[in-house]
Amino acid sequence: MRVIGIVLLHDEDVFAERAIRNVAGFCDRVHVADHASTDGTWDVVSRLAGELRNVEAVRISNAARSHDLVLPYVGTDTWVMSPDGDELFDPEGLGRLRADLEAGRYRGSFRLFPAMLHCESLDARAKTATGYLAPPALSGPKLFNFAALESWDRVYRERLHEGEPVFRNGWG
Repeated sequence: MRVIGIVLLHDEDVFAERAIRNVAGFCDRVHVADHASTDGTWDVVSRLAGELRNVEAVRISNAARSHDLVLPYVGTDTWVMSPDGDELFDPEGLGRLRADLEAGRYRGSFRLFPAMLHCESLDARAKTATGYLAPPALSGPKLFNFAALESWDRVYRERLHEGEPVFRNGWG
């Protein structure tokens, strides 16, 4: 079992480093796709890719191309995480979730909805962030069990939030 992250960013240089570092320890590999940012996002992302051995960065001109980065994992024993560039997860909670995934606790699930903080401001010096939590705010699925999939095609806008997943026998 492995966990792969796919982070799609666009003009998120304020939060990008914190968001990527937040999931880098949870994920075996993090694919970061910078979608035509015009601020300092690419500088942050490319520096982190050079620093963190499990982070890979690419620039894309079409957000839907970010989905291509996770297609090789379809049908494998892989959980794919899709954090946004302004989301932070509780590091201790991620550690517990990783242990549960490795123990097979969610093997029969296709999607998980972990709680996160959607950042509106970040004080790196004080190590604090403000924003709103999910829950109670509505959270989209952030972890997908790719072992359930036969294929996942026709994604038009961005990774994992649309398209046509085709499930393997026994899944639905």
